[in-house]
Amino acid sequence: MGWLMGGFQMARGQHYFSHTLVSMLLAWGISSLIMALFMKEDIVFMIYSPRLEGE
Repeated sequence: MGWLMGGFQMARGQHYFSHTLVSMLLAWGISSLIMALFMKEDIVFMIYSPRLEGE
């Protein structure tokens, strides 16, 4: 949604591409950090859990 709004503002001439890109990267980075902090055990389980037959 933010990317769409940034594109609209760029089309109006009210925003720069670099600002939209940096805002997107910051939002992605903060979201990833929060997920890593609060879902640490779930992520490790998903990566290292053995696969059951039939999956």
